[in-house]
Amino acid sequence: MHRVIAAIASFTLIAISPAAGQCQLLVRESFAPGPRPHGGNGRLRDANIHDNLSGYWPQVPEYTEWRTPNESGVVNWAFAGSSLDPLEIDPNDPYNGTAFGESGAVALLPFSAPPDSFTLSAETVMPFGLTGAIYLGYTSSDAFADNFETGGSLWVSLNGRGEWAVHAGGPDPVASGTAVFGTLAGGWLRVELTFDPAASTVSGRIGETPVGPVTVPPLPPIAYFGMEAREYWAVLNNLSIVRGQRLSAEVAGAPPSICDGQTVVLTAQTNAANPAAYFWERDGRQIPDGPLPGGAIVSGAQTNTLTITDFNALSAGAFDAVVANSCGLTRSPAVILSTNCGQTCDPDVNCDGSINGFDVEATEQAVNGDFSNFCQPDADYNRDGSINGFDIEAVEQAVNGAPCP
Repeated sequence: MHRVIAAIASFTLIAISPAAGQCQLLVRESFAPGPRPHGGNGRLRDANIHDNLSGYWPQVPEYTEWRTPNESGVVNWAFAGSSLDPLEIDPNDPYNGTAFGESGAVALLPFSAPPDSFTLSAETVMPFGLTGAIYLGYTSSDAFADNFETGGSLWVSLNGRGEWAVHAGGPDPVASGTAVFGTLAGGWLRVELTFDPAASTVSGRIGETPVGPVTVPPLPPIAYFGMEAREYWAVLNNLSIVRGQRLSAEVAGAPPSICDGQTVVLTAQTNAANPAAYFWERDGRQIPDGPLPGGAIVSGAQTNTLTITDFNALSAGAFDAVVANSCGLTRSPAVILSTNCGQTCDPDVNCDGSINGFDVEATEQAVNGDFSNFCQPDADYNRDGSINGFDIEAVEQAVNGAPCP
């Protein structure tokens, strides 16, 4: 009996020649754009498992073999590492359509790198904190070796402490940093990595952090795209490799201040010529048309324009747009919306022209309902949606020179 699940994901390889200015989708998981799979805090999407890959290598320390579609022609196999039955995906598996693994397992898909730039993108979540890591990228090693650490061409490593590193042709990173990982309770970390062989540069972003462009040394040839779980398990979702222009998205229209009852209109701006789908998220979760907490009403949740009427403090959150087309899927950086009508972080909250202890006293009075010495619209100075002692503390810190909360 083989090792229990090592790495599972489903992808489609599309061999088409793009027209000028268009992308070419090289690898993509088989799920259509839309809500995340069940294991990613969303409803399970209809699967369309691929049948046009010739095969792949699953590898764990004691077990490696070439996997091909089953001879019956039934389209039910997946790009996978090793499991009790690595050619099947259980439709009841809560992580159907995602990638996860354990104990150094690797899955390798033969990959011919195009001569121009190409982008690897995925979303990941580290379910259980400090232990474990996942490697994702390209390797020149064969299927019987320790693929990334000894033969990696270009890959990104992410661990459960939120640390990430981009490696190019060797163990020393060419870029590194930290990021806030999502959890199974909500939120995913978006990873995008673009390699331009003509310029010998790598660029992209990890979460909200931009990467590069960084000049990289000559790389070993790329033989495989691979993923490897280290010591524990992680989850991948919405994985694609795209040749040509990377799909991108930004959100425009976020007002600098929002009053209770105001209407907020956000617009998704993208470089996609023909987006097939839009959807919007609040705090990492897809939102439908209808009410938000506090009674605000959302419309346009599956269009490029999101409208929120009667916005209020309970509607606050981090809003982002997701855009998908035949070139893959991308998520915009989030914009923070909160009720802060006319409020600034000027600690002169009693408007006497001085910043001193009287401002702290005026805030304490306002928190307790006395606004006679308080000139701001409300006492939520730290803008956390609550009026309490933390606002007094924030004003005191600002009086003593701390930055805006």
